Amino acid sequence: MNALGVIERLGPGYQVVGLSAHGNTARLLEQAKRYQPEVIAVWDEWAAKDIRAKGLRARGKPLEVRSGMEGLSELAQWPSTPR
Repeated sequence: MNALGVIERLGPGYQVVGLSAHGNTARLLEQAKRYQPEVIAVWDEWAAKDIRAKGLRARGKPLEVRSGMEGLSELAQWPSTPR
């Protein structure tokens, strides 16, 4: 079972804050639609631009889209991530 499956089993007290993908952005977008994260990160900036152009929203706010190593680092340190 992966982390998303664990969160589903834990129930409504838990939420996905961020998701990332190296190349399968179609799957990432499916997961973003389902889990409504605040932020997603992809490796390729062109893919990030394509996703940003879609104007996606999550929980009533624009979906934050990051890219590259810097984007992954931002995702790992996202402010609303429990520490």
